[in-house]
Amino acid sequence: MNRYRMLRVTFVFALLAASLSFVACSDNNNNNTEKTDTDGGTQKEGSTDNYPEGVECKDKVCTLTGVITESFKMTADKQWILSGGVFIGDDKAETVLTIEAGTKIYGETATIPGTLIIRRHSKIMAVGTKDAPIVFTSSKAAGSRARGDWGGVVINGLAKINPCDAGTSPCEALGEGAGKDGTGYYGGDKDDDNSGELKYVRVEFAGRTFGEKNELNGIAFQGVGSGTKISYIQVHMNKDDGVEFFGGTANFKYVLLTGIGDDNLDWTQGWRGKGQFLIAQQYDDAGDNGIEADNNDNSKDAAPRSKPMLSNL
Repeated sequence: MNRYRMLRVTFVFALLAASLSFVACSDNNNNNTEKTDTDGGTQKEGSTDNYPEGVECKDKVCTLTGVITESFKMTADKQWILSGGVFIGDDKAETVLTIEAGTKIYGETATIPGTLIIRRHSKIMAVGTKDAPIVFTSSKAAGSRARGDWGGVVINGLAKINPCDAGTSPCEALGEGAGKDGTGYYGGDKDDDNSGELKYVRVEFAGRTFGEKNELNGIAFQGVGSGTKISYIQVHMNKDDGVEFFGGTANFKYVLLTGIGDDNLDWTQGWRGKGQFLIAQQYDDAGDNGIEADNNDNSKDAAPRSKPMLSNL
């Protein structure tokens, strides 16, 4: 490598490290230092809070369960608990989940772990800042958190995927995960589909392996379209893959993957997006591939074929 190229590569990684400085909130060990207080009292009399069915708040602690079909906003002045699989939307009409900068969301540990699932036609608008990132973490007390404590984040979109029989249009599939409905259906024929935005978001101590080809990743983008914005993301200490794309055309910039238990970046089922500026830091206690790249396990020529464009890794 000549001196000019070496300087250029060094500069790119220094730039990415500076851009992702928000991750300093999460250390490089198994646990972070924040405290979870889930002992909320009754909601204050006269409160103006008005949340949809599936969101129950007691004072400053709100628990999410089941299917939520009305738009609402998570704010940083409350703690938000994911109990079991939490589905945003009904896979028909639009429901928008907005998450304020600095908000913390805690996933419960259970047979069906706390997992946030954004259904097709719906959106997540999770826009943090460098100084106030949005954090998804374990509901366990700081000091006892570990990989696999909870499920993770799943986004389902309407972009094209390829696991169906030839000629099936539109192609759709059921996402991996425990429970009869898994993580919901994904896929369609709208490659520019918009599932919202993730910016300055950290997901930590998540992931779960239920069996062969039945896993939860830190963040799973399932049939997500190019209208979705993904930038300044960290997945930390995940049990399975850090980030996985199941088809679709979603693009990302500025991603940091640390202490991942399986593959750092994974794609399959015809992902055709673009990715730029990614760093993976592998710990010595776990991990598999830096990248696992597939098209379709059953048919290598299934269309659309996986053809992402990656740079600055």
